Amino acid sequence: SAAPTLVVTSTRADAVVRSALERRGVEVIALESPSPRETMRLLHERGCLRVLWECGGALAAHAVREKCVQQVVAFVAPKLVGGTRYSPLGHIGVDRMPDAL
Repeated sequence: SAAPTLVVTSTRADAVVRSALERRGVEVIALESPSPRETMRLLHERGCLRVLWECGGALAAHAVREKCVQQVVAFVAPKLVGGTRYSPLGHIGVDRMPDAL
């Protein structure tokens, strides 16, 4: 049997995306100020003993800072490009694919 999917997000998250997820059977919980620690508290109350954080670099760093991570499994592409948005590395001074490390 498939495990249920739960998404914890902000109350400011896109309502259209939330509705689309819910139509597909995803439980969406919207918190005023979601944080890794608050998410872990919520999941603990539900009896969750293991949590997979599938996320980018900013949320991963936040979870580590809040001591919500006991194990890290990282998949890194053969080319490294930093950035401030969707990057597991943060800004490393490389912004274009031709300049990737």
